[in-house]
Amino acid sequence: MSVTLIKGERAVNFIELCKVKISLYSACSALACFLCSPDHSPVKTSLLFGGMFLLASGSSSLNQYQERNIDILMPRTAERSIPSGRTEALHALFFFAS
Repeated sequence: MSVTLIKGERAVNFIELCKVKISLYSACSALACFLCSPDHSPVKTSLLFGGMFLLASGSSSLNQYQERNIDILMPRTAERSIPSGRTEALHALFFFAS
């Protein structure tokens, strides 16, 4: 399936792969626990938050890549960017790896 997208639409599709809201919740949860510790500096706090957000985003992207064949069969998930063909599976895998 070939779909031509403009750059903005492609960026939106990659952002969908990250599940930004869930990734932010994960990062905020880790941040709240970290702030309860006695040793937290602004640098460590920023690194933790950013790292946790990137980890959660990458995990979501990898999960969608791995479940692309199952997602296409279910109506609830068939419109995600990989099963719908808006994002090629190989591009999603490279996005996860980077």
